[in-house]
Amino acid sequence: MKFALFIPISAIVLLSACTKEIGPAIDFSKVQAKDTFYMAPVENAQLKNVLIEEFTGVKCPNCPDGHNIVATIQNANPTRVVAIGYYPFNQAQTQPLTGLTKEDFRLTDATDLSTLLGGVQFLPIAAVDRKMFGGTILNARTLWSNNVQTQLALTTPINMQLSVTFDDATREAIIKTSLKYTSPLSNKHNISIAIYENNLVDAQEYPSYIDSNYTFKHVLRDVITPVGGASVLDSIATKASGLVFEKTTLYTLPAKWKAANCKIVAFVHDAAATKEVYQVIEKSVK
Repeated sequence: MKFALFIPISAIVLLSACTKEIGPAIDFSKVQAKDTFYMAPVENAQLKNVLIEEFTGVKCPNCPDGHNIVATIQNANPTRVVAIGYYPFNQAQTQPLTGLTKEDFRLTDATDLSTLLGGVQFLPIAAVDRKMFGGTILNARTLWSNNVQTQLALTTPINMQLSVTFDDATREAIIKTSLKYTSPLSNKHNISIAIYENNLVDAQEYPSYIDSNYTFKHVLRDVITPVGGASVLDSIATKASGLVFEKTTLYTLPAKWKAANCKIVAFVHDAAATKEVYQVIEKSVK
């Protein structure tokens, strides 16, 4: 004998309301790194975000003050200021603290960036949107706040969007970046993508003591693109309003990095006479 199962309409509605909507699973094996472009309706321009690239070191007594200044700037401008900390090899104050440092944060990428941005004369020192202030891209910490405010007041010809999808099993991230031109742009420019990690506890020198349990933020882990950035549609002399450029990048995080503490930073910047940043955006890995 067959039995028919009847479920009241009200029960179906209730079940539907209690069921969490889950998007389709992503097959990471079928995603490929690629660049695409197309035309779309012109968007309203986003507010301009600002990038601080801070050169710092664990043997630098004044660097914790630099970190505090960056934190103050970010707290005063929520979601508008992105910061990355660089530990280059070519500075004595970035060397590990003997017997205390657990992990050496220095990277060749950071060293190359110090050259690209004009050379590090002292620590801490930082670039704000890679713009020249007082004839130099890198400036002392007393100038950072004013330089950031100057940049926050500007407009940007490029809207940016960024998404990150992370696979816990393989530790692979799919990074999708889009540039949407809101006004014509003829300058050649590049896109840079980097990853940093927060909440790394290690030793840091102060003017009168060493903190063995200092919490480091924004520590550069890798520049995923070439250090100078990847070119954006060089074959198109002028990027017209409404042009959209999309870049898909695949990246595997090393096992020692805590994915929940990592963020992807993407920014587009001039590639010719200046190195100025047009727009920057960041997104947590998970």
